[in-house]
Amino acid sequence: MQQNNSTQGWNSINMFVKPNFFIVGAARSGTSSLAYNLGQHPDIYISPIKEPFYFVSDFGLNDFDEYISLFKDAGDARAVGEASTGYLFDEHAPVAIHELFPDAKIIVILRNPVDMAFSYWRFTQIAGNESKSFEEATSDEERRYRKTEEFKRKALNWWAMYLYIERAMYFSQVKRYINIFGRGKVRVYIFEDFIKRIEELYKDLFAFLDVDANFTPDYSVKNEGGDIHSQFLKKLRDRKYPFIKKLFPVTFRVKLKSRLLDVNRKKDEKIIMNTETRRRLEVFFEEDIRSLEQLLGYRIEAWKKKEQQVISPF
Repeated sequence: MQQNNSTQGWNSINMFVKPNFFIVGAARSGTSSLAYNLGQHPDIYISPIKEPFYFVSDFGLNDFDEYISLFKDAGDARAVGEASTGYLFDEHAPVAIHELFPDAKIIVILRNPVDMAFSYWRFTQIAGNESKSFEEATSDEERRYRKTEEFKRKALNWWAMYLYIERAMYFSQVKRYINIFGRGKVRVYIFEDFIKRIEELYKDLFAFLDVDANFTPDYSVKNEGGDIHSQFLKKLRDRKYPFIKKLFPVTFRVKLKSRLLDVNRKKDEKIIMNTETRRRLEVFFEEDIRSLEQLLGYRIEAWKKKEQQVISPF
């Protein structure tokens, strides 16, 4: 929500269809499939653009009218929402969302932090935006550098997209939403449990959103990986074209960029994390996981099997 010109929009928001739920993360945890499957429900409308990032403080859509136009076709849908994984990490996002939509419901899905960090690095590498190995990118020195103003200026995308370890430290991120919205408005799912009990947990999610819980989506896989074919197409996709913004609505622009990425993506080759790196990160995340378990009030058994390597369809 970078210095957006939204004052008039805030004052006249009752004129528009308003989102009443947000999928806030985590990244690489099945949020694309989650949004797609929710959007199949006849009583749910999901923004046609995933990741508008409007409530991220220094990235994403910065125009209120463009943002609220994402929901103009919601009609009589009981649940209207969007999915932006940056909202979980950005410390200002929950405050900004609550100021505008205090009754909104928040959906969080969390993946084993070790697997999430590695998958996020791989996803960024596949997009052509990460040149360092996972070990290099997550070293203490590099992590410090990626929080500097110099790195933020040089970053091709939102600087926090390159903080693979920090984005996987969930405790403080989830706590912010619970503190601001209250436990009753925040539903937290564990990714590994979700894919094993998918029908049961979709029913729970539909009930949380106050829509017919007996609806069964087509559980399709979204957001698959793959290396890029062409640096030219990557540059074409990443470059900003002011005249296009003037000529075409935001939905068209984002879908065009997404299509360029799809065309430029090769079939992903699975890469397994180095065993020593995995063990180091498992130890690193132990304290944060314990704090998260205390916050949620239960043990996350799916993350306790350290020998398990989750190969995700998401």
